[in-house]
Amino acid sequence: AEPEAVKRRIGYMSQRFALYDDLTVRENMRFYGGVYGLSDREIADRMAASLGRLGFERLAGERVGRLPLGWKQKLAFSVALLHEPEVVFLDEPTGGVDPVTRRRFWEMIYAAAARGTTVFVTTHYMDEAEYCDRVSIMVEGKIAALGTPAELKDQFGAPSMDGVFVELVRPDDGFEAEAGHTGERPLAESPLPPGEGDPSGALEAGPEAGALEGEPRSAPPPDLEAGTDKP
Repeated sequence: AEPEAVKRRIGYMSQRFALYDDLTVRENMRFYGGVYGLSDREIADRMAASLGRLGFERLAGERVGRLPLGWKQKLAFSVALLHEPEVVFLDEPTGGVDPVTRRRFWEMIYAAAARGTTVFVTTHYMDEAEYCDRVSIMVEGKIAALGTPAELKDQFGAPSMDGVFVELVRPDDGFEAEAGHTGERPLAESPLPPGEGDPSGALEAGPEAGALEGEPRSAPPPDLEAGTDKP
């Protein structure tokens, strides 16, 4: 049936952790692999590859409920990719995690985009929008702005995506008033160390992967190298 065919081509990671706490890491992967219609061999091969990328080989027999939140989020993302979908949707995947875990999670997003998967991310961290190819900002249920980060900052005369957001939701206040005339980002802390990387210029190449609602850029800046993620 057409709906089933669509399901096999997309992946989804919900904002609320959706894996089973009382099952082990391995059991969760086997279960969702079966849901996605993978064969036993495909499940075994892809599970081994996913555990290797995560550095979770020693945790395969661990009950998921005992894992820290950041590890759970990385595992949930890997499960959403287990059937190698063409498109994956991530609903605020970095909410509630520390800046280091956020950075490592974005390394995973970049790696998935580099493998050819189109990734849609919703986020309330405006700095994360800087790392996307395209950004759609919704205000009161309607798309209020759509374009690349550079285009939107130019359109609204803002130095950052924080400023773009402020101009959209509080046009009378303006970015300078919201930021206290400091020019600093008022809403969120970047997952990148200060001074490292240039997301607006370094993330350009690769398949169109297009926060808000956005699509992450397919190539990370120099300091975000895929494959370094460790639990």
